[in-house]
Amino acid sequence: MKAIEKELSQMDERGIFKPAPSQTGRGLKTKMILRVSYDNDYNLKFKARLVICGYSQVKGLDYQDTYAPTPGISIVNMMLHISKVKGMIRSAYDVSGAFLEGKNDFPIYCHMPKDLRLDNTRYLVIRVRRSRRIFTC
Repeated sequence: MKAIEKELSQMDERGIFKPAPSQTGRGLKTKMILRVSYDNDYNLKFKARLVICGYSQVKGLDYQDTYAPTPGISIVNMMLHISKVKGMIRSAYDVSGAFLEGKNDFPIYCHMPKDLRLDNTRYLVIRVRRSRRIFTC
């Protein structure tokens, strides 16, 4: 539960979604993906990620073009090679919630998972103001 609360609070802090003005029932499916792993001291570590299922999108209605804002492996290898040859310092960073800063070209509406709804409404549709990648579940 703490992992789910952390994920939702991170989205709330960045203003990712808000209730839709009209609850028409139209929206994309969402899932809460849970993962259990170990940290360096072999303690259990729980992670949660709320994702929009990309297979429920309709082209022209929910999106127009698709693109990946990440570099390919050949570009990464080339940059590592250039930095080695030029004697540059290399380092890596992990940016928490980096994909939560993306802008949407189209208005995206989605259904919250049943377990995360605050009341027993049939449709709790939210409008996604910003989003990370849309995953195919």
